[in-house]
Amino acid sequence: MDKTPTMSDVALLAGVSVGTVSHVLRGSVHVSDALTQRGHEAAETLGYSVDPSAQALRLGYQNIVGVGLLGARKEVEQAACTFLLPFARELRQYGMEALVLSPAHSPVKDLCLEDFTELVMRAKRWHLHSLLICLSTEFSSCTSINAEAYVAEADTDKH
Repeated sequence: MDKTPTMSDVALLAGVSVGTVSHVLRGSVHVSDALTQRGHEAAETLGYSVDPSAQALRLGYQNIVGVGLLGARKEVEQAACTFLLPFARELRQYGMEALVLSPAHSPVKDLCLEDFTELVMRAKRWHLHSLLICLSTEFSSCTSINAEAYVAEADTDKH
């Protein structure tokens, strides 16, 4: 059984440091064209690719997108079939998964800020990559939010 190549293996083959390989593969820091080419060639030769789960762990989140479906049960079930399944298939192409979140009570007439806040707090607690909030009346136009920014703003509002 062949060993899965690591970033250290790529660095050794390219004759550069692990940090340089990391910068080359993430593209986050400028590295000379020669070193960039050596890093990419070594990664290709070894069949190395960045593991999305390991990358998410390093960045402090999971490779999971939370989808908050707010609305009446029947509407939420319909949205799960028409929107969520194709969305989840698309996410998988990028090494991501979808997780459905719904508040404790969800009839549309009773929707309130607490439902929204509950979903955001759960997304933050579970270190989700991002959160998509969908209201049952507008499942075709779901809104994506940055849970970290929302929670930080909510914390400042309390003080």
